[in-house]
This record gives sequence, C-alpha cells and structure tokens, in this order.
Amino acid sequence: MKKYTLYALLFVLLACTKTEVQVTKITGKRIAIDSTNASDKTIEDFIIPYRKKLQQNMQKELCVAPFNFVKNDGTLQSSLGNLMADLSYEMANPVFKEIAHTNIDFVLMNNGGLRAPIPKGVVTTENAFLLMPFENELVVTKLSGQKVKALFDYFVAKQKAHPLSKQVNLTLQKNTYTLNINGKAFDEKKSYYVLTNDYIQTGGDGMNFFANPEALIPLNYKVRNAIIDYFTKVDRLEKTIDNRVIVKP
Repeated sequence: MKKYTLYALLFVLLACTKTEVQVTKITGKRIAIDSTNASDKTIEDFIIPYRKKLQQNMQKELCVAPFNFVKNDGTLQSSLGNLMADLSYEMANPVFKEIAHTNIDFVLMNNGGLRAPIPKGVVTTENAFLLMPFENELVVTKLSGQKVKALFDYFVAKQKAHPLSKQVNLTLQKNTYTLNINGKAFDEKKSYYVLTNDYIQTGGDGMNFFANPEALIPLNYKVRNAIIDYFTKVDRLEKTIDNRVIVKP
C-alpha cells in the first residue's frame, strides 16, 4: 500500500511541476487581400451608410475654380502656391491676432506640400483633401532677422516655388536679391512672425531656420481645415501670379 501511495505522490508532484516552454521557431504566411476575397455581407451592410455619408461629404460643392490651379505655371511662384499661402494667411491671421494682438508678417510653406492641383470647375471637399491629405497644423514662429535672412537665402538657393504670401516682394538679380515685407525694406535687426506648418517648423524639407524660434505659437488649426474654410467662404478662386517674386536677368 505504501508503494502505491508513493507512486500517487510522485504523480501529483510531477503533474504540478511547471514546465517551461521556449519558442524555437516562428513562421509566417502572406495572405493576399484583393478582389478574390469574398466580402462579408454583414460587415458590408453595416458600413454602407457610413460610406454613403462620407461620399456625400467629399462631394460637397464649396466654390468654383475658373482656371486650373497648378504649381508649375510661374517662375519661383505659382497659381496654386500663391493661393495656398494667401488663404493660409487670410484664415490664420485673425486666429493669431486674438492670441498675440499683432499680425502675421508673411507665410512660407513647402512646394512638396502641394499634393494635387485644383482643376477648373466646381471645387469640392475632396479637392481640399487631395491638396492636403496630411494632418499638419498651422503654427506661427517668431524669427530673428538673421533667421529670416537664412529663410530667403534658402529660397533663392533652392530655386523652387515654395509658396510665399503676398506680403512679400522678393526681387532676384543674378546672385543677389532685395526684399520687402509688408511694403517695407527687410530689417535684419527686426524679428518677424512667420506662418508655416508644423512639419516644416520641425525641420521638414531642410528648413532648419524654423528651429529654435524666439517664440512658437500653435494655432490648433489644421491646414486642411483652413483650406476648406476658405473654399466655403469664397464663391470663386482668383488666380494670382504677381510681383511677390520677380526674377531679373
């Protein structure tokens, strides 16, 4: 009897012993998701109302574009870039003025941020999403005169139509340039409030002059929302190629 009792005790002890398991191999399998996958009708029925609502919102008519707005129809400026910079100023400046009790001096955005043209015809919410598909927000940086000079040195050196607002008049001739901001000659001893987006402010497109500003004022205003608000505000978009950037031989 003692023998069977001992066996029973050993069985219980072995059964209660924790066994360590180690992973020795992991395998994966690629499962393609394409038109060959059958849809689940229950899920489809659930999302149909949301899809229809989204499609309705995206096709909402906001204003009219009498022309095509593109980013390659000017010399170091463009109809699309000028529109983007000017609407950003118009929509953001009242918000900034409520915070800082002064005005934004000018706007600089990045050419690469213009993700799609605005074709001639009815402008919809979808056009705003195509133009700005990212969640970037508008921010104002207070830059020293030295940093503003670095900004325009960058603009001239890159020879790219980065969107500049109409508060700027930049004249290039050979390897030199003259600069007016708000109708006054640029003063390197003065600080300026420059509107841009948070991607650029953190060094996007190599625009490092926005780093470590004298002040950084977030507006909690998405660039896309500013575009939609502007498109809703106006009846038609005006095309502008003007003297904000002049290139002389």
